[in-house]
Amino acid sequence: MAPTYLQNSLRQTFENFISGQFIIATILTVLQTSAFLLLNVPFGLLFGVVIGIMSLIPLGGATSIALIGLILTIQDFWVGIKVLVITVILGQINETLIAPRILGNLVGLNPFWLLISLFLGARFAGPLGLFLAVPIASFIKILASAIRTSGATKEAESMLQINLMNQ
Repeated sequence: MAPTYLQNSLRQTFENFISGQFIIATILTVLQTSAFLLLNVPFGLLFGVVIGIMSLIPLGGATSIALIGLILTIQDFWVGIKVLVITVILGQINETLIAPRILGNLVGLNPFWLLISLFLGARFAGPLGLFLAVPIASFIKILASAIRTSGATKEAESMLQINLMNQ
């Protein structure tokens, strides 16, 4: 059984990750809905909220953007193209600039390592890997830090014993 502080760290990391996902989805919802309303897109509020909710599911945001773009393109080609371009741009800004910073701050990972963990998670485990990559990477960091601290403590104790023996 893992020590209590590691269990608490894992639980806290996962809770922070889920909170971060909701914050990111809310930001995406506001950005997309605002863009849709500015473009006078029919059902813009509904589409913005759907994209935000679907972004909570790995690859769900991209799928919903494609479907909404397709639906709007069938209705009005140029509105559909505008919506598709705007949603892709806002989605990329959200996923490459905003999300790594928010999640990195909440789970204690550098945004670079966060993106690497997402890439590796997707590569090796698909959508489930995308969902679990950040908490696992954060836990590995916590575990490595605990091991390093434990090693440093043992080294300090042995140095203290050597100093006491020499006196």
